[in-house]
Amino acid sequence: MRTTLTCAALALALGSGPAMAQSGEITIWSWNIAASSLKATVAGFNKKYPDIKVTVEDLGNQPTYDKSIAGCAAGGVGLPDIVSIENGEAENYWSQFPDCFVDLHTLGYTAEDQKKFPDFKRTELEVGEKAYAMPWDSGPVAAFYRRDFYEKAGVDPASIKTWDDFIAAGKKIQAANPGVTMTDADFNGDTEFFR
Repeated sequence: MRTTLTCAALALALGSGPAMAQSGEITIWSWNIAASSLKATVAGFNKKYPDIKVTVEDLGNQPTYDKSIAGCAAGGVGLPDIVSIENGEAENYWSQFPDCFVDLHTLGYTAEDQKKFPDFKRTELEVGEKAYAMPWDSGPVAAFYRRDFYEKAGVDPASIKTWDDFIAAGKKIQAANPGVTMTDADFNGDTEFFR
């Protein structure tokens, strides 16, 4: 049996698609905030599809990839129905394991669905006429900062345009404000800080 790997929200987003089963189970592998977000949508999905049990497993970022690659290499053995895959990783899967994926068009994903997402989010998820995954976010990021720390260090936030600028500013800010760090993060099982 061919296993379907898609971006995480496929089953939840395509709930009205013609190929969507009306009963059964869907297992999703994901991590961190993505897993929490998916879990939060299950109740709404189950209002429309009460006979479909959705299980979201938060495996952590790297374990999700490791288990997915191992499953694809084993011909689909042990894989869930849906796996979160970041855009930057997607092409590695399509090129190494093309038979491990199903074209989402066969599950009801239409050109109208595709138009809901900007081209830059779909580029790595589609190969030719096939769509192996669909985006479900665009990952906007914001950084909040303490103006007084920047002023004390003589750093103009508008001058930070690159990661090198960010690192250089951080060194100045730390030097001028002992004990202050430029950023802090709760990795929560996610192994990559800035992707």
